[in-house]
Amino acid sequence: RLTFLASPSPKAASACDDGGDESDGSFYSASVDTESSNSVSGNDKEEENSRKKAAATGGRKGGSLTSKNVPYTRSGDTGTSQLFTGERRSKSDDAFEAMGTVDELCSVVGVVHAMLVEESLSRAKKTDDGEAAGDYGELPEWLLDVMSRLFDAGSHIAKPPPARSATDSDEDSDSDSEQENQGERGAFRGEPFDPSHTTDLESRIDLLTDPLPELTSFILPTGSSPSAQLHVARTVCRRAERRTVPLVREGKACPNVLRYLNRLSDFLFSAARYCNYVKGREEVLYR
Repeated sequence: RLTFLASPSPKAASACDDGGDESDGSFYSASVDTESSNSVSGNDKEEENSRKKAAATGGRKGGSLTSKNVPYTRSGDTGTSQLFTGERRSKSDDAFEAMGTVDELCSVVGVVHAMLVEESLSRAKKTDDGEAAGDYGELPEWLLDVMSRLFDAGSHIAKPPPARSATDSDEDSDSDSEQENQGERGAFRGEPFDPSHTTDLESRIDLLTDPLPELTSFILPTGSSPSAQLHVARTVCRRAERRTVPLVREGKACPNVLRYLNRLSDFLFSAARYCNYVKGREEVLYR
């Protein structure tokens, strides 16, 4: 299971199969113990050196059969995991439900990207000049951007702001009419999620939609393989959005994350239609 971890990159978290814990032992994890014991020997000394190495390199300690950083920590084997804030919660917590679904979505988008790249390479080999006729244009690159922004979203959800006091909650009740219109119960007071990510999606939706025929009916989620897989991604995106709603309403995630996921499902729908268009496949209408 891929999970969001802190990354050396200042922009986003990285993904890593943790073998049972979303954050412990991760890059820059708060759980890395850098303090040395006054009296250590034998295995304890080796363990202490491993912890120091992990802290110094920003990674996890090596396994018993390798000196490379390994993805397992065993600290999540009892059903809890750690947020970037250092707080441990049950893995059934709303935050981990949202992070896990965003992670799932990122992986599904990755499948589509791989399909488009492989298909484009295959077509290019069949042409004299090496150019792939009927290529997908900038869509593969846009999907890479989507995956990076989903890393950002997962990292954002993993860093909820501190709990508000009763006084803060009273002040929130009279503020931010926009949030009230969205049904949100608490103002978010943490680091915001960049709203430009959503406007970028809107521009790309326009570009994808421009060459397509006007919609006059519901379409069935089929056609070319990339198109069908994009419809799967779209439905996972809707679920990620639903999982994020409680966090936004409680002031634990920025409303901009919700807006991004809402727009992303529209982007994936438009991309699915565009893939059928590129392949020359007629859209299958609801009948």
